[in-house]
Amino acid sequence: MPTEYRVRVGDREMLIDLTEVDGQLRLALDSAPLAIDLAEIGESRRFSVLIGQRSYMVTVRRQGGSTDQCYTVAVGGQSYDVDVEDERSRALSRLARPHHGEDELIVKAPMPGLIRKVLVKPGDAVHKNSHLAVLEAMKMENDIRCPRAGTVKEVRVVEGQTANLGDVLMVIG
Repeated sequence: MPTEYRVRVGDREMLIDLTEVDGQLRLALDSAPLAIDLAEIGESRRFSVLIGQRSYMVTVRRQGGSTDQCYTVAVGGQSYDVDVEDERSRALSRLARPHHGEDELIVKAPMPGLIRKVLVKPGDAVHKNSHLAVLEAMKMENDIRCPRAGTVKEVRVVEGQTANLGDVLMVIG
C-alpha cells in the first residue's frame, strides 16, 4: 500500500507516493512513476540516491524539534528547506479549520488523548505551523499546529487534561 506525502519546496508543492515492491522502493512524483535506489551511508543522515541513471549524494537534517516535519535537504551543493506532510498530519490539520466562514479558527482535538503541553496563551501571536500544544495518544506525542497565522483568543485546555475527539482546544482569531 503506498504512503502519500505532500511536499513543499519553496513555492512548489508536490505529491509523492512511496511503495516498496519486492524490496525496491518505488516513487511516484505527481503521479509520474520513478524507480529509485536509496542507501543510507553510515548514521549521519547521508544517502546515496540513484534515480534512473543519475546518482546523487543527499544529506537530510531535521529542523526544529523532534516532531517537526521540516527538513533541510542538501543535494549537489545546494540546500533546500522542505516541508513534509504525511496522511496522518493532513488529517490532524483538517480538524483545525475556520468556523463557518468566520475569521476565527477553531482548533479541535484530532483524537482522544492527554494534553501534555500547552505552548501558547491568549494574546500570543502565532504563525502558520506554530506549535500550539502536544497531545499524547497511545504513547505517542502529537504536535497540534496552527494552520494559519493569527492571535490566540482562547485556550480551553490545561496540561494534564484529557481531551476527547473533536473537543475544542483553542480559538485563533
